[in-house]
Order: sequence, then structure tokens, then C-alpha cells
Amino acid sequence: MNLRTLWGSLLLVTVTGMSFWLLGQVETRPVHPANPITTPRYFLTQATLDHWNRPGRPLYRVEALRLERLGHPGFFVLSKPDFESRATDATVWKVRSRKGILYSQNHILKLWNAVSARGTRPFMRFPLTVNTPRLTIALATDRATTSARTTLRYGLNRMTGVGFTLDLKTNRLALLSRVHGRIVLRQPGGTR
Repeated sequence: MNLRTLWGSLLLVTVTGMSFWLLGQVETRPVHPANPITTPRYFLTQATLDHWNRPGRPLYRVEALRLERLGHPGFFVLSKPDFESRATDATVWKVRSRKGILYSQNHILKLWNAVSARGTRPFMRFPLTVNTPRLTIALATDRATTSARTTLRYGLNRMTGVGFTLDLKTNRLALLSRVHGRIVLRQPGGTR
């Protein structure tokens, strides 16, 4: 056996031994099953959920760019949700945000991340807009609430406060605390 063959064989045995030693050093971790509560069961894109009352009148509509149904029953995660009240005898409210959760069992819609609401009626001169970081809508009672800072705008009028409630049926709204604002009154006889 020549020296070159001896060195090649020695190198091959050394590399093989090092490979087995390195494989023995690799840490293996057991695979944990996914959390059944947070694992998506299914998802929809461009989803629309309509809710009707018993006589067949539309009550509200929720649209989302993406809707994920998680393992927890009645729990839907929404991307870019849009909510629209569908009552015919009240102001139509359209609410948008970047994120949301719909709890279908207790009919609660939680919206957050740049929530913007817009209320319109045929006789209104301007839409009423509401901006807040988060908003909870109780769909069964048609009430929207937040404890966060809120801004209301109607034409040139602007009000800010902390905490807000809105009854979607009666259109009663209230800023709850630290209310400040600017109200522009029309002059008598003016054409505006």
C-alpha cells in the first residue's frame, strides 16, 4: 500500500467518524401539535356576512378582506373589516378598521387599529364621522362603545373626548369625559 492510499483511507475514516459524531450532537425536539384554539380551521377572502331579523329585514353586514375561523367556536379574525348597519328607519352607519374579531355566539364585533365610522341620512347636510383607535359593537343591542379617545366631526364642527357610546337604532351618541370642541353656528339669514 502506498502512502497516498494510506492518507486517503485515513482521511475517509476521519471524515466518517466526524460525521457520526456531529450527527450525535444534533438536538432533536419533539413536535408539538398546533394549538387547536388558535389554529385556523378555514379562511375566506372577500367574505361577506349578512344578518337578518325574523321578518326578513336586513340588520347589518360585515365584510372583510380575509376572515379566519379559529378552533374556538364562533370566533372569527377579520382583516380590514367593514361593518354596515342596515336598519331602514335610522342613520346608516359604515364602520371600517384594519383589524377585528367577530364573536358570533354572543354577537360582539371588536374593531381596532384606525377605526373610522361614518353616519349618513338623506336629510343630513354632511356625514357625521367618528374616529377612534378601537370600538366594540354589540350587534344584538345595536350599541357601539369605546373607552378610548374619540373625535367626532360634522361639517366644520369638531368634538373630542374620552369614551364614546352610540345607539345605532335611536342615533343617540355621547362623548363620556374630557369633552372639548369647536362648534360653528350658521349666521341668521346666511346662505350657507
